[in-house]
Amino acid sequence: AYREQLVENDREFTGLVADIIERGIEAGVFEDVDPERTARYLTATIDGARTQWITLDDEDVLRDVHAELRTYLSEHLLTDGEVPSTE
Repeated sequence: AYREQLVENDREFTGLVADIIERGIEAGVFEDVDPERTARYLTATIDGARTQWITLDDEDVLRDVHAELRTYLSEHLLTDGEVPSTE
């Protein structure tokens, strides 16, 4: 039952990210990428960083993955290459 809930949570979150990407493509904000594939990549990256942070108590991983995700978004997803500031 625990695994089934994890699978469902992952499916829901990845689906939400894919929907956001699809809407961004339709609005001309995102490049024409495969929304499902891109969502799986992004959520797997976030999940991996979170797992390392929790299991290894490595706060540097959060900073490093955040920086690389911003680079990925600006170079591969956003049409104007401008990632909004998180500050």
